[in-house]
Amino acid sequence: MIFVIAEKPNLAKTIAFTLGCRNKQDAMFINEDKSIGVSWAYGHLFTLAELDDYINPSGEEPIPWKDVKLPFYPSNWKWFLKKDPKTKKVDSGVKKQYNFLKEMINRQDVTEIVHAGDADREGEVIIRLIIMNAMKTHKKISRLWLPEQTEETVRKAFKSRDDDAKYNSLFNEGVARTYVDWLLGINLTRDITLRTGTLCRIGRVLLPIVQAIYDRDKLIKEFTPTEYYVLEHTTNRENEILKISSGKKFQKNQMQELHMMRDMYNKAKLKVTRIDKVEKKKQSPKLYSLSVLQGELGKKLKLKPKEALNYVQKLYEKGYVTYPRTNTEYLSENEKDKVSKIIQKIMEDDKDIKLVNKDSKRIYDDSKIESHSAITPTTKIPNDSALEGVEKSVYETIKKRFLSVFCEEGCVLEENIMTLELIDHQNNILETFKIKGTSVIQMGWMKYEDKEIEDKYLPKLNINEYLIPNFQDVAKKTQPPKKYTVQTLNEYLKNPLKKENDTEDEEYKNILEGLEIGTEATRAGIIDNALSAEYISLKNNTYSIESKGIYVIESLRKLNLELTVNNTVILNKYLKDVYRGNMTVSQVIDNTKLFLNKYFMQDKVELEQLKKEEKETLGVCPWCGKPIVKYDTKKGSFYGHKEYKSECQFTLPNKYKYFENEITLTETRVKSLLSAKSISVKIKKKNGDGTYAMSMKLSKEKIKSNNGKYYPKFDFTYKK
Repeated sequence: MIFVIAEKPNLAKTIAFTLGCRNKQDAMFINEDKSIGVSWAYGHLFTLAELDDYINPSGEEPIPWKDVKLPFYPSNWKWFLKKDPKTKKVDSGVKKQYNFLKEMINRQDVTEIVHAGDADREGEVIIRLIIMNAMKTHKKISRLWLPEQTEETVRKAFKSRDDDAKYNSLFNEGVARTYVDWLLGINLTRDITLRTGTLCRIGRVLLPIVQAIYDRDKLIKEFTPTEYYVLEHTTNRENEILKISSGKKFQKNQMQELHMMRDMYNKAKLKVTRIDKVEKKKQSPKLYSLSVLQGELGKKLKLKPKEALNYVQKLYEKGYVTYPRTNTEYLSENEKDKVSKIIQKIMEDDKDIKLVNKDSKRIYDDSKIESHSAITPTTKIPNDSALEGVEKSVYETIKKRFLSVFCEEGCVLEENIMTLELIDHQNNILETFKIKGTSVIQMGWMKYEDKEIEDKYLPKLNINEYLIPNFQDVAKKTQPPKKYTVQTLNEYLKNPLKKENDTEDEEYKNILEGLEIGTEATRAGIIDNALSAEYISLKNNTYSIESKGIYVIESLRKLNLELTVNNTVILNKYLKDVYRGNMTVSQVIDNTKLFLNKYFMQDKVELEQLKKEEKETLGVCPWCGKPIVKYDTKKGSFYGHKEYKSECQFTLPNKYKYFENEITLTETRVKSLLSAKSISVKIKKKNGDGTYAMSMKLSKEKIKSNNGKYYPKFDFTYKK
């Protein structure tokens, strides 16, 4: 029997049904002649042992953190089955599934084991650890590598599966990353927590992410705007505005010079010397890498990076899109036939769409691909009812970008360039101005993008026409840097050493050498950890540093803990060197130990304790009169008593369900409700056609539930 182990149950089902394994037997699908069996893991079944597992293997009373000598380095790395975080015992479901896999792996009639983990570093580690821990005698191990989960791809990959040894370097990179992150995370988190008296999560990738947001917000906070002045001329011709600005800037102490120049300019002649019309083709965008897609979904749908990845992962598991954790916007040159099939399938599904496969280096370039190509739709097109809500919007975003890239019609613009010269009485040119107008001749691929090109028309002026100059001095201010958004933070993390004049080839060289912070596969989860730890926040697609994040960064700087961008990039490059065979796992571990030894050999530095921020009181409880504040938890936000363990049961949710409507209770709305005022809310009409307004107010009555608890009641009235 050939025994296939998939990373997750959904993938196992896809593989099984494609290979004709439709009979369910225990935790396995099997075909009629019992020659193929397909089972599954639940993602990670094994995790690295905790520090306590090394120093206290008997599992007696846990040893207090302060009694453990740091740094701690395991002599032999141990992997254990995943534990339930609450009970600290091995998860019963994990144990049961592993025992089944172990039994199957060692069954005499199983002659080959097929590793069907996700097609990435983590997937390689997950399944290989199961096989390594379970297998008692040597058997053939092959690899099912799936860049997408369509039936056609599964069949093709199953027929041409490789020896799993081909992926040894990927496995080595994966375990090296795990060991490095364990050494840094365990030792530094414990040490910093003991020094500060506050739980501080410290990580190789987490810290530079928080530091980037800290540094940007600090620049914004400390930014002092500088006032400067320019000369501006405005002409209104048949409601078309012509505005030109002088290129020279003046400071406040240069006002006399500014006014002299203004007077000179207004005595000159402003002449239209050229009007050029140029037809230009606007290049279509590139396909999506994961980080670019996350940025787009953050801007468009306000999704956190982790949420965006989860949606794309679900689409991948359903077979609708290709593998999501990719760092490139290019396709491999051997994928042209596959793309032609996708194009054909899309055009069969929608007769109005006209696509063409383009043999272009902007689309197909092997030199810019590490292991996975850009994210695209597959030949499996979902029907109208297959997807809904956010998942459908995410799929449409990926599909529309594919349509943009392969659209038969180009986007054609007409660019009008008007040149004006300011000429004094001696025919000297004082300054030349150029203004541009744009109009769309042919939308082409732009019709698939969620962005519009606005026609910008120039005033109706003729060559050799003179205008009367009317320059005025206008005060302007320098602007602070902008906060990081999902898109701009992803761009920075993907290439933190990028220089302003780097070409795209140089950018991709850095990426493929591992000169990045985290990877496409891990970044979203680590940003989510930083959000959960309350080091940073994300609101309206914009990141901000929080008080705990400021405290951690400033504390670490006092300790000279240089887990900064450069050090993180170097560590990431080491991991990539392991993948390429230029370094061993042991060498990376030794380098990490040297880094930690240097830190722990420093003189101890006293740190101030973290001051907890006082929560803002939003009002008083209508039931008991005590202050109400907002609480943010991993499961969401709610409003409750400042005295957290109050006997009064009054709470307000962040999201309130009214029939099919979800009403968000913001802090401003809660303040109004607690002061006995009503708030205005929009309610969807039953037929789904529009909304109507209602007033919402806290009722004097309470709702008693079946479990005896009391909940606030709201009164709703129609607004005229």
